Amino acid sequence: MVLFSRPGPLTQVLAQDDVEVIVSEKSRRNIAIPTKLYRRATHYLRYIRLLLLDRPDLVYSNTIANFGEVVLAGCLRIPVILHMHEGQHVAHKHRLRLRLACCFSAKIIVGSQYVNRVLLAITKRTGQVIYNGVLPTNNGGKKKIKK
Repeated sequence: MVLFSRPGPLTQVLAQDDVEVIVSEKSRRNIAIPTKLYRRATHYLRYIRLLLLDRPDLVYSNTIANFGEVVLAGCLRIPVILHMHEGQHVAHKHRLRLRLACCFSAKIIVGSQYVNRVLLAITKRTGQVIYNGVLPTNNGGKKKIKK
């Protein structure tokens, strides 16, 4: 089962592959605050219901922006893998959310050594580096540009 906060191209692909896809929009930009709060509350209640009914073995969160889902799963004692790929600017902006999500995560994976350094600087924790299709270079990240 995969839960998305909004529909996108991947939702259709997974549904065609017989994966149970649930779309639960928790917010949108440019909507009134009461509407945003209602959507957020409805989303989290739906999420808790899914966790309680399906009792997954694991929750995987592919971004630090889903800290609410991570905290709720952790409170229900469902192991969480937090996948962080955000850089310094975004991670620093969401540093309180990141710290809280890390408290409820059984494991943290990061997409690069750079992200791991960002994680360490903000939370004093490190993650397991799993490169997402881009292997590190041996030249310290300096690229040679041919003209």
